[in-house]
Amino acid sequence: MTLQQVNEKWMSFKREQSLICDLQIEEILSDAPKGVEASFDLQELMTGRVVLHVSDQLDLCRKDYVDFVLYHEFTHLYDFYSCPYTQGRQEDFFGYMNSFSEFHASRLSLAEILRADISCRTFIGSPAGSGPGLPMAIMDRSGLLPQPDRTGSIRQLLNHCYGRAKNGFEKFQELSIPQIFQFCFKQVMYIFGYVSLFESADVMARQVCRELRLTEEHYMKLYRALLVSETDDVLSATKSIYEEAYVPFVKAFAGKDGSSEEEGADYWEMIGGDSGDWNWGGRSRANVGVKQKFKGFRSGRNNAPVKSVEDLKREIGLKE
Repeated sequence: MTLQQVNEKWMSFKREQSLICDLQIEEILSDAPKGVEASFDLQELMTGRVVLHVSDQLDLCRKDYVDFVLYHEFTHLYDFYSCPYTQGRQEDFFGYMNSFSEFHASRLSLAEILRADISCRTFIGSPAGSGPGLPMAIMDRSGLLPQPDRTGSIRQLLNHCYGRAKNGFEKFQELSIPQIFQFCFKQVMYIFGYVSLFESADVMARQVCRELRLTEEHYMKLYRALLVSETDDVLSATKSIYEEAYVPFVKAFAGKDGSSEEEGADYWEMIGGDSGDWNWGGRSRANVGVKQKFKGFRSGRNNAPVKSVEDLKREIGLKE
């Protein structure tokens, strides 16, 4: 897979999504984290560099699977340059991208793959997935969804994300490590994005919340805001979810040095760029163990000055 081939696919994506900008992917590096097929580094993007980090095994995967991975990553790039939170607190920007973009990328990448199947096309509709919704019968159809070296079903994809989320949430309860929660939250956003294409999406989203023992009120508020792209509601619900999750973490460490937890502590700040691996993970090849997955987080690949998103938009000629 050459840089020219990737940029041709990116140009096709931009036409489909009516994204008007001169942005090109500058480089492809075969250094994606273990278990990740492809990713853009958010901190790197904020310095103005557009580098796609891929697995050294990606070229060995099926072509339709590679397209699935790239479509997911292209959506992240689109969202980065379209994010409404380009001013103000960096935590709001990261929080929005960690919720909306993961939902959006999962929804669009699955819709794109299913649109190739004539029996699914009517239910999917436009590139935004505006059709009437997929019937549940499609959930278990084999051969519908590409995997690295074979095909599978949508249920297998959902079960994979669910398993990672369930195991991760259990580890988070045990260890209270914020990065574990961030990983689990991302899996829930994947699931929400995938199930949003089904006619019984609301019921399925509620079931996910109950099976994972999530606060249904907060997560369903977020899910509904994601569906209609209500940006302020997305951010508000995401903030509530993170604060609820991190309160026990902060309390666990409060008072160890003789001090007490500050009243009104801003747990939302813990979502900042230094608190987790902001590589946007592509489709994972294997269920990486939690302890292995959460080792060695990076906050960025270089020390170049971070530019504002508004400056970046102007540099690449992005039109509002």
